[in-house]
This record gives sequence, C-alpha cells and structure tokens, in this order.
Amino acid sequence: MENEIRAILFDLDGTLLSNDMNVFLPRYFELLAAHVAHLLPPERFMAHLMQAVEVMLANDGRATNEEVFAESFYPLAGYSREEMETVFMEFYEAKFPSLAKHTQRKPEAQQVVQLAFDLGCDVAVVTNPLFPATATEQRLAWAGVADFAYRLVTTYENSRAAKPSLLYFEQVLEAIGHPPEASLDIFI
Repeated sequence: MENEIRAILFDLDGTLLSNDMNVFLPRYFELLAAHVAHLLPPERFMAHLMQAVEVMLANDGRATNEEVFAESFYPLAGYSREEMETVFMEFYEAKFPSLAKHTQRKPEAQQVVQLAFDLGCDVAVVTNPLFPATATEQRLAWAGVADFAYRLVTTYENSRAAKPSLLYFEQVLEAIGHPPEASLDIFI
C-alpha cells in the first residue's frame, strides 16, 4: 500500500505525559539554578542558560544540540565543560526526579504506544531535544512508557535541530527511514 502508515511519532510532554510546561519549566529552572548557585548566581546562570537554549533553537544542523549548547554556555559561564557537566549530571540524578510531582501519568499512554508497536509500526518519541537523554528517559518513566524499544527518542545528544524547525522533522524522518507520508505525528 502506497500510503500505508509505517511510523508513529509521539510527542512526550502534553501527549504521553501530562505536563504543563508553564508549571514544570519554572520549577525546573528554579531547582537547577539553586543546584549550580555555588558556581553561578541564579540570575547570571539563567541568563547564560537562556542564551544557550536560543542558540540550540537556532541550530542549523552543523552539530548536535549538545555541542551547540556547550559552545555557547560554558564560555559564558566561565567554567570548563567537564566541571559543569559533572554538576549537571549530579542534578539530573539527585534533583530532577523530584519534578515528577509536577507531572501526571496519562493512563492511556502505555496502551496507545503498545498499540502502535502491535500494528507493526516504527515508533519514535519526538520531544523537543533541548534536554539531555537522562531527563528524557526519566520523563518517559514518569509517563509509564520507558520500557519500549523505540526506533528513536530525540535528545540533545542525538539531534542537530529543534522544534519548530523543519530541519528537526527532516532529521527525524531520515533517522527512522520513513517519508512524511508514511508517518503519523501525534502531538497534543
């Protein structure tokens, strides 16, 4: 069949995980800024972080979002990548899990993802790749959909663009090996 759907692409926040970003992001930034306050005052940290996020959002595909973030953020912060990444990884291990209380599991999420696999489709999670893999993996666990063999889960380590860039979606389709007409995007 020429127009057969072969891939189903799910967004994470708001689709598989009930997560109001207007609530979640301020708490995330507050917690992260407090965690790095011994290195950078919160206002300065947030200004540098937001600048680096803007650079990731404008990524033209020349490097991964992680690399683009690193090139922008660490020189502004005045610390080496190694120093700051250690602090960030400590945050994602010790503090990020506490943000789960600001999300809610959608009972139907696991069933819908399972159905997509049962239909024989390649299944991908195409969340905006501005977070490291550990943060995305934790949010998948909070949603109750972490234990699937996804064809792709976008993170800042494996993506070279971000939403809403067309390049991001082109790269996703290339990575999963399906044309747009054979893919169904599910975003709520």
